[in-house]
Amino acid sequence: GSPNSQPAGLRSASSGRLAVVILVLLVLASALPGLLYLFRQDPQILAAAGWVRNHTKRGEVIVYRPNHRWDMVDYPYNAVMAHCTDRPTFVWTKNTPEAYRRAALAEAHYAVVTLPGPGPKGFLGWLQRFRGADRRRPSPTDWLGENGFREATQGDGFVVYERD
Repeated sequence: GSPNSQPAGLRSASSGRLAVVILVLLVLASALPGLLYLFRQDPQILAAAGWVRNHTKRGEVIVYRPNHRWDMVDYPYNAVMAHCTDRPTFVWTKNTPEAYRRAALAEAHYAVVTLPGPGPKGFLGWLQRFRGADRRRPSPTDWLGENGFREATQGDGFVVYERD
């Protein structure tokens, strides 16, 4: 028989399964770019974290100033460096509470500042400009010198400051 000779219920069940498969494929295809972006490793953080792990002792407190990404510049509760370094970390931003800043300055021997690079091009660059990322500027680091930190070394996209 011809395909139209199938019972109506069988045809609708078959087309319903096809619709579900197409819907699942469309959802996965639209989610894939976002998932790739979210789970992509940040090379500047990894480089800075590698330096911290190789040159500091466990338990040494690190002040971290993320200046390289617009989505980290103003967020004081970022746990990425603490996770990547396995060290106690204070994140210094313009939104860091004053009590937290005092504690960081009282405890830290090292400060790591990531450096801004060129912004993304193409669609991602347009999207970030649309979201206001180009208006977020890295914070100055003059507070480091004012608190006894001096530049110790530079890495690939970051600077390490040390205090005696």
